Amino acid sequence: MAKKLVFMIVVVVLLALSAGKIFSLLKNRISSVKNGETPQTMQATQAERVVMQTDDGVDIIGDWYPVEGGKQAGILLHAMPEDRKSFVGLAHALNKQGLSALAIDLRGHGESVNSLKGKLDYRKFSDNDHQQSIFDVQSARKFLEGKGFAKDAQFLIGASVGANLAMKYAAENKAVKAVIALSPGINYRGIETETLPYEDVASKIFLIAAQDDAYSAQTIQELQKKNESFTVKLYTSGGHGTDLLKNQSDLTTFILNFLKDKLI
Repeated sequence: MAKKLVFMIVVVVLLALSAGKIFSLLKNRISSVKNGETPQTMQATQAERVVMQTDDGVDIIGDWYPVEGGKQAGILLHAMPEDRKSFVGLAHALNKQGLSALAIDLRGHGESVNSLKGKLDYRKFSDNDHQQSIFDVQSARKFLEGKGFAKDAQFLIGASVGANLAMKYAAENKAVKAVIALSPGINYRGIETETLPYEDVASKIFLIAAQDDAYSAQTIQELQKKNESFTVKLYTSGGHGTDLLKNQSDLTTFILNFLKDKLI
């Protein structure tokens, strides 16, 4: 009788452990989908958490999505108030095309809150503080160079203020191969796009917005008037920044095709 009771207890414990494991897997699956992954991308290589330091002493936290043998790599710059996790799905899509990716938390966002001057919080930033985020992009560029990707093997993808930063960086570093700008603005917190020196760069830039995001839609139309070399995609709807990726199912394909053309 005692042996039978012990056996039953063991069976119950094993069943409980199995149920717990299944629940954990389901929870992780749901969490991944919320972060922008799909069942197809969840089999992709997991990101490595990395730390970089800017020239002005800010610790920048990133997710590094490497592709073994890959020849190009991208820097992914999120919108405010988002963080690097908003690019999980796109990073995996890039991986599947043989492209490595580095998604970073811009200063004051996500985990990038430590600096020589103390804790950072984007909600307390002045326009000048936001403009210093260009140092974050530079630290990402140096990280990729350390991984063997020269400037002319790098591209940038940015959303909202991240799009403006990507465009500014490319205009000042013309060796960059391509830029994807999701919902850029003429001026986000002092980071301007209208007056940048686009000579030899505009043809490398893909501007994307939706008409239900009036400011960004107007921005890309104004920029195209000034330089017809931009590639432009204007949706009727789709929202702002990385929401475009969620709401327009064909956008990731357009982005991948543009990169394929520019990274040759």
